[in-house]
Amino acid sequence: MKIDYKFVTEYEAFLRSYQPPSQSKRKLAHNTVMKLISRFRTLINFAIKLEWIEHYPFNAYKLSYKQSTRTFLNIKELEAIESRHFSFERLQLAKDLFIFSCYTGLSFIDIVELE
Repeated sequence: MKIDYKFVTEYEAFLRSYQPPSQSKRKLAHNTVMKLISRFRTLINFAIKLEWIEHYPFNAYKLSYKQSTRTFLNIKELEAIESRHFSFERLQLAKDLFIFSCYTGLSFIDIVELE
């Protein structure tokens, strides 16, 4: 198999047309496709350093991310999450930590690291 510019563009086309076998049935978003290609590029850089491949296929390829706007949870959404009970203790803990982070302003990962 030859990894070149054509391979990278075909990989992008595959990712854009891929239908995940999940419940949501949504295709991958643009920024998700770019992130996956970025991770692939990291592997290619590693392969070049190890001299497994000679040609860098990303010379003419440009990653382009679309600016997205984040929305905040409203009170009803936050209350819906609070009232939800999970049968798995791990999920219940994650929910409780998330709710705590919402009310305190601490990032979720900072709270997880306190454990």
